[in-house]
Amino acid sequence: NRLYPEFQKVDKYSNELIKTFSLKFIEIYNQALKAEAIELNEISEMGFRKALEFLIKDYVILRKPDKAENQRRT
Repeated sequence: NRLYPEFQKVDKYSNELIKTFSLKFIEIYNQALKAEAIELNEISEMGFRKALEFLIKDYVILRKPDKAENQRRT
């Protein structure tokens, strides 16, 4: 009898282009993949949504760094 869940091997998501501007996206996305693998669907859905938010935010900062700086000040 085990007292902990049995984890499946989950292939981590990695993308060289995204790594250059959004490491947080990759970290959160991989955690969501792990949650999905053990059928924690509610948790994984929130994780995927949060990962997407970070990806979009980081991409906008990459494309328009001057506007991102103004947003941080307010």
